[in-house]
Amino acid sequence: MGKRGQGKKGSIENPITSDDIANLLNAKPLRSFDITNAQIKDDFCHYSYEINDGVGIGDVHNVKGKGIVKDDMKEAFAKFNVHLAVIDDAFKNSGIEIEDIDQMHSHELTFGYVVTGFAIRGSKENESIILKGNKYVKSAGGRMELETPKIVLDNLSGYKWYNELKTAADKARDEVALYKEGKYLTPVEDETDKPDPKQIKMAFVKGEGGEEQEHSEEQLHEIDKTFNQAEA
Repeated sequence: MGKRGQGKKGSIENPITSDDIANLLNAKPLRSFDITNAQIKDDFCHYSYEINDGVGIGDVHNVKGKGIVKDDMKEAFAKFNVHLAVIDDAFKNSGIEIEDIDQMHSHELTFGYVVTGFAIRGSKENESIILKGNKYVKSAGGRMELETPKIVLDNLSGYKWYNELKTAADKARDEVALYKEGKYLTPVEDETDKPDPKQIKMAFVKGEGGEEQEHSEEQLHEIDKTFNQAEA
């Protein structure tokens, strides 16, 4: 009698579980590029990506996005705001001890900070991130631009909340990658801003009193039509 299964994944002894299926469904798609930086400006996303496989590997491309970003990307970028506040010592200077940074996204101090962009530095084994944004300055009644130092995204980081920051970075990079792949809203051209083609071409024709009068192309056509009918 032949031997029974050797305990391989998916065999009778070790059938595929619902967790295995869930992991397959939730697996991130493999992409041939990595997002290296991105910025949201006027609801458009401008970004850079590096080819990581195939032809042109290592090449970096800069793109000025033409699509309007969706709420998912805005929400992903908003997860950076609390980190910018922490790095700027907003909570420390206010005497607030943070026990769980994920509970501070809706704090009033966080609302004063807005991250509009990020840049990834280093290799995949040693990645760091730079956050770019601004904060509200009450004394001046306006916003001041901010840019953080490079923050390492692993356990060698000097930043306490590096793990949560990496999670936010992965989500933001994924949203930018989806934007590159077409996840955006196409701007709608305002029809009222378009010039009337009938009024584009103008010409001057002498009136009955000898003065020059301005006419549109459509008006000239009607004049010619009337003239031709009169000669017939």
